[in-house]
Amino acid sequence: MQNLIKYAESKNTILIGFVIALIGFLKSQRLLYNNDSLIFFISIILLILSLLISLLSMIPKTKQIYARRRKIVSNPNLFLFSDIACIQTKDEFIEIIQREYFNNEELNKEEKDIAKQIYTLSNIVLEKFRAFNIAISIFTIGLILTFLTILL
Repeated sequence: MQNLIKYAESKNTILIGFVIALIGFLKSQRLLYNNDSLIFFISIILLILSLLISLLSMIPKTKQIYARRRKIVSNPNLFLFSDIACIQTKDEFIEIIQREYFNNEELNKEEKDIAKQIYTLSNIVLEKFRAFNIAISIFTIGLILTFLTILL
């Protein structure tokens, strides 16, 4: 699960680098100063917005990040972080683990702590990937608008 967090953060870091490089390129070509097009202005706003979303995804959030309820999965795959994140509470996740893997036997404290950690990390990973998907969509629109204004 830790590797998934690193992967999600790497994707956001790469996007941050692309946005900064693009804005730096536009600045070096004097396009930021010499272009009074409304579409160009909107594209720069979108690029900055995608940058901010990616930056915000880097801020550690462990307190109730999963307060927003997700779709309910009737038979969750406990090896997929997205399915784990759809489970409503940590206690429900522990109950499912006990039922599926431990024949309804009570988990010891260490096993419960590991299950809680997996649940929390699954929610963190899901939020980071969602932030990336939003940021990359906004970046793509901003990039297309930027090239359109440069070409036109």
